[in-house]
Amino acid sequence: MEEVEKCKESALERKKSLEEEKEKFQKAAYTVLDMLNSRE
Repeated sequence: MEEVEKCKESALERKKSLEEEKEKFQKAAYTVLDMLNSRE
């Protein structure tokens, strides 16, 4: 039973860090788009 809990916890951790990575990536992409748009 303990193993299942550990698996759930690590899956949640992984999901959380993936969400954070996604947010960072999106922010970076928007920053690049803004830079390209403001050059015109």
